[in-house]
Order: sequence, then structure tokens, then C-alpha cells
Amino acid sequence: MREGGTKHVAIVLPPKERFTPAAAGAVSLVVRDLARATPPGWSAEVLGRDPGGEPFPGIAFRALRPSLLDAIPGGRNAAFARAAARALRADPPDVIEAHNRAPLALVLAARLPRTPVLLVLHNEARLSQGLATAAERAAALRRLCGIVCVSDFVRRGVVDGLPPALAARVHAIPNGLPLDALPPPAADRERLILFVGRLTPEKGADAFVAACARALPALPGWRAEAIGARWYGGGRESPYVAALRRDAAAAGIAMPGFRDNAATLSRMAQAAIVVVPSRWPEPLGRVAQEALACGAAVVSSGRGGLPEATGEAALTADPDSPDALAGAILRLARDHALRAELAERGQRHVARYSMAATTARWTALREALQATARG
Repeated sequence: MREGGTKHVAIVLPPKERFTPAAAGAVSLVVRDLARATPPGWSAEVLGRDPGGEPFPGIAFRALRPSLLDAIPGGRNAAFARAAARALRADPPDVIEAHNRAPLALVLAARLPRTPVLLVLHNEARLSQGLATAAERAAALRRLCGIVCVSDFVRRGVVDGLPPALAARVHAIPNGLPLDALPPPAADRERLILFVGRLTPEKGADAFVAACARALPALPGWRAEAIGARWYGGGRESPYVAALRRDAAAAGIAMPGFRDNAATLSRMAQAAIVVVPSRWPEPLGRVAQEALACGAAVVSSGRGGLPEATGEAALTADPDSPDALAGAILRLARDHALRAELAERGQRHVARYSMAATTARWTALREALQATARG
């Protein structure tokens, strides 16, 4: 506990995340929102890799710089975890929240045994190192104070095969959105079909291009745009992206490259349709949440946590069927009333993801951990 009775939470990012507006990934954006929404009586500090630029303003941030010795044994990820533990042991916080890396959370729990450590899981358990089997998840939970999942979908995967006593320490707190800070939906939306995300097969970028190539010839006055790159912040283009760019150019689809979160939100507030054709099981689906909050009509693959993110406010289509995906796009583009209806449903649905609601759940959990630690 800090001076004046303020309690302190340390939020530790995964090693790959860059906590800067120019290159933030989805996890960094979630952490940014949580840190900014820290309630009275608590303070927050974010720890992560050197972001290579100015971190998000108004948030306490500490860049971790592992030494060469930190990497022995285990390599870069182990070095990052040891550097985080060393930084926190000098002035232990009241709660530690390690995001999306079970090995990182376990190192912190071992080296700060008197501090409650939570793992915040942003991906499906079976795809996460150290959590793929029920035995691994049980072992992790015996060493941690709990696991917080970003959706019920993710939580179901974590508790599968666990005894009730351990399953009770797995929580679902959906990612919130700073709804008041988002750009207002445009009154007259552009005839724009938009994709936002990493340009990878699992995100379905090629499915978007293939579907739009089929749909656009039947939609005079409409255009399509795919915002994104191989990785957050841009970087070297992969063979997949190079091929995608050729296909997009042939179909008249714009590919402006990576844009930061503020710029993509601005485009979502203007676009009539946002397509989220993910092939992999989205843990929740921040792009879908943001699209609904910005007033767009959404076409979703419906995989993973996307049904939670969109509720009844999206059309669903198989991303592995270009004709089905194109059909959903055509249906929305040709039916203004349906777009307006889905947009209205989306605004109502996304209200449940306010930062006030998310912060209240996080605060209750942190307070409960504090009470247990004191008892």
C-alpha cells in the first residue's frame, strides 16, 4: 500500500507488446484503457519492453531492460520475466496482473510470493503456452491467485477438466471500451466496406479480399479498404501480404497499411460496413466491439468470442466460403434499413462494455485479493 493509503497494481505486458500509440497491439490497448480507468484509492503502473517511442500519455510506465544474465537459462522471454520480477521486488505492489503469458505470471508468483499475482488471459487456453492441458492449467492455478479471462468463451476453455475448487478461481471480465472517447458515428456514412486487423490468414484478410472481389462489381458506388499490416506498427511485408496486395489491387481494394488505433476508429465511424472474417477463435473481438461502438454494421465469422462481442447485432458468414461472405456483404450494402437496424442493436449491445462496468468488476476482484492476502 502506498503513502496515503493508496493501493497499487502493477500491470505487466507480454514481451512483444509495445506500449505506444504508434505500434500498440490489442493487449496494449486493453491495458491502456484499464490503467486510465484506475479508480480512486488505487494507482497503476504498466511495465513492458522499451516501446521505441513515447508511451501512452498520462499513464505511469516503466520500460524493462533485461540483462544478458537474465537470459540464462530460457532466452528472451525468461529474461523479460526475470527483469520484471527484479523491478517489482524493489517496491512490491499490492496486486500484480501479468497479461497473456502464463510463464511470465508464474515467474512473478515465484519471486514475489507475498504479492497476489493474476494471469490475464487474452487467448484460448489450448493455444497458450503452459495452459494447453487441464493438468497444466491446474498446476498454474495452484501457484497463482487466479486467472482472469477476457470472455466467457476463454473462461470455458480454461475451466474445462478442472475441479470445482480451482475453476472457482477463474474469472471472466470482458474487455471494456472507453465509449465516451470514441469518435461519434457519422450521420451520412461512406459506402465503404472495411477490414481492420493484422494481415494474416487467421484474421481472414484474404477472405475479405476474395469476398469483396465478388461483391464490388455488383455494388456501384461502393469501395473496400483493408487497414493493417503483418504486425502492429507495420514492418517488413510477408509473402502472404505481398500476394494479398496483388489480389486487392486487381479487385480495386485499397490497402493503406497500418494505422494507429485513433485513425482506425475514425475510419470505422465513417464506414457503412465492417467485416471481421477471423478464422481463428477470437478471444472476444476488439475490432467487432469498436465497429459496433462506432455505429457500423458488422459481418462476423462468429468464431470464438465474437458472438459475445456482437450479440444479435451482426450478420454471420463462413470466412472459408467467399460466396457466403460476399453474400452477407451484398445483403447489408443493398439494405439501408437492415444496416440501420444492426447499427442500433450494436449501440445497445456494446453499452455493456463500458469502462465503468469493467473497472467495477476489476476493482471488486482486486479488493477481494487484498482482503485474502491480509487475512
